[in-house]
Amino acid sequence: MRKEIAYIITTLHSVLEGEPWYGRSVMKLLQEIDPAIVHKKPNENSHSLIELLYHMNTWAEFTLKRLEKDEEKDLASFEKLDWREIDPNEHTWEKRRGAVQSDS
Repeated sequence: MRKEIAYIITTLHSVLEGEPWYGRSVMKLLQEIDPAIVHKKPNENSHSLIELLYHMNTWAEFTLKRLEKDEEKDLASFEKLDWREIDPNEHTWEKRRGAVQSDS
């Protein structure tokens, strides 16, 4: 079982900041995005890029914490962070993009 967990952790790290099998990592893709557009929503029923990034980061962190047996935060604490209200002054693209790399 430990071998499978190690494989999943390695794969998640590869997807976020390494060289995944399908092409460029999430970090490489995020570095290409213009911060001026990240708070804009394509329409009223869609999420902005920064909302999607926070959502993705919340569940990537949750998954890694569980796989690493780090249960400091429970599921409810991650659910509170999911689809949180984004304050453009507090939730900047550079801050979250960097957190994807450091949280992983």
